[in-house]
Amino acid sequence: MKRTTICALALLALLAAAPGTAGAARFGMGLVVGDPTGIDWKLWTTRRTALDGCVGWAFGDAGFSRITVDYLWHSPLRIDTGRLWFHYGIGGSMWLGHRYRRTIESSGLGVRGVFGLERQFPRSPFSLYGEVAPTMNVTPVGWFDLQGGVGFRFYF
Repeated sequence: MKRTTICALALLALLAAAPGTAGAARFGMGLVVGDPTGIDWKLWTTRRTALDGCVGWAFGDAGFSRITVDYLWHSPLRIDTGRLWFHYGIGGSMWLGHRYRRTIESSGLGVRGVFGLERQFPRSPFSLYGEVAPTMNVTPVGWFDLQGGVGFRFYF
């Protein structure tokens, strides 16, 4: 678990240092509550696309760690102040630890679709968001899972 956390933090540092496109790319980090619950990050790659991910804990029968990474497309919704973005995308999910008490598997992979809303506030580095991510776990055996949560990010 220590090695996974160190690798995830190193990846976040590399993503934060990645060059953006004409000032449009911004990096945000925050917390999410749901499945998984943990540290969330987002890197805007263009004005309408972003990479998003989370390193956290999921509360299955035995509890397990989950890492997600998604590629998102954004559509702005018109509101009077600030920005409200509808986002959708595709990504992956990896879990580590015992998924359920009755299984002996210690890891697995899944493919997820992501749908959500993010509210950015005018002249503020904070945003609030919520998303749902239907997931098809493909290893070690196939099963459907519903992930998602609500959270906030601080952009810098």
